[in-house]
This record gives sequence, C-alpha cells and structure tokens, in this order.
Amino acid sequence: MVGDAYLYSLKDLNMQVQASSSPFSAFPTNLVTIDPELVSGTPVFAGTRVPVKSLFDWLETETLNEFLENFPSVQRVQAVAVLRFAEYSFFTHELKVYETAA
Repeated sequence: MVGDAYLYSLKDLNMQVQASSSPFSAFPTNLVTIDPELVSGTPVFAGTRVPVKSLFDWLETETLNEFLENFPSVQRVQAVAVLRFAEYSFFTHELKVYETAA
C-alpha cells in the first residue's frame, strides 16, 4: 500500500494457496490497483487506467480479443487472470443469494 493507493494481488484477495500448487501460479501477482488519484479510485488493471469492470461490461456483447484490441494497455494474461479469479471465487466459495420481495 502506498498512501491511500492499494495494489491487489491474488494473495491479497484471499488466495491462500502455495504458488507451486496454485492454478494461478502462471499469472501476474499484481492484478488490480485502487488509487483515489487514479480514475477516482475505480479498480483498474495494474499499470493501466482501464477499469476492471470494463472487461465484464465488454464481454456482455464482445469477445476477449476485441476487448484487448480496444484496450491495448491491458495484457491478455491480466484479463485472463481476473476472469479466472472471478471464476474461482464464484465456484469455490459459498455464495449467499437473497431474493428480494417483489
């Protein structure tokens, strides 16, 4: 952490597995930066100004290749690591889903 800036890595995101046995060991360790001075604190891909949310928004209608063509500062390995982490989080943690009253 530098001042109010945060650099999130797989380890910071509760990935408490040894690197040698981790399915994420081939991915970069620093994935996401949250810094109030950078895009108003929006989580961005580390080393870029590209919001992580833009990847998920883009994938609603376009492909990963098209995202990477339009955001060349994001490396393929970064985007894939974020997607793999989201997949890992979704399928390996107990999720609580609540219905709201209509």
